[in-house]
Amino acid sequence: MFEGLLALIYKENCCICGCSKDNNILCKSCAKNVQMLSSFAHSKILGVEIYSAFIYKEVIRELIHKLKFEHKKAVARVLGLYIFDFYEKILDNKSCSNINTIDLKNAVIVPIPTNKKNVQNRGYNNVYETAFWFAKIAKLKLRADLLIKIRNTKPQFKLDKEARKSNVRGCFQVNLKNYNRETVILIDDIITTGATLFEAINAFQKVGINNIICITVSKAV
Repeated sequence: MFEGLLALIYKENCCICGCSKDNNILCKSCAKNVQMLSSFAHSKILGVEIYSAFIYKEVIRELIHKLKFEHKKAVARVLGLYIFDFYEKILDNKSCSNINTIDLKNAVIVPIPTNKKNVQNRGYNNVYETAFWFAKIAKLKLRADLLIKIRNTKPQFKLDKEARKSNVRGCFQVNLKNYNRETVILIDDIITTGATLFEAINAFQKVGINNIICITVSKAV
């Protein structure tokens, strides 16, 4: 009731166009411009299929930027819901080879970790927040402690392809405490060269975890 009263007093503006007619962080008009990709795997890394819900452009690009750089934490709810919708499409797509060979009923959601400095500056990990809402909607367990970043790295978007590989090489470690052989659903916001996901998947495979799928909010054109 209290939240309902606040919604009446303080209208939520669309973070894309600024309108308040829908009282939502993303209005219906802007949402119509969002086009979800097919639920087929768009690439493979170390044998693991990578699924991307959107192309990194226009509304999706703006949403990711608002969450990542402009402290619009509420955007994570929208992205989490989009990932859930896309996840359901993947489950319905019987031709997805990884989906047919791993147990998604016994799965945990694992967000890609970021630098501690980024978390301190931003106040949160943007990928964690998206994964949190996805896990909440999907009613799956969130395991942000399963994949650990053991050293800080430079921002990937500032680097070329080769520099990105060396930048993240060996930066992840898997924490097997309380892990019970669940399927890992790895979440990230954008895949460009795949260097970060390569290192994350490699870290899991080094400790014998191969039942993995990766879902990213977007992929670079």
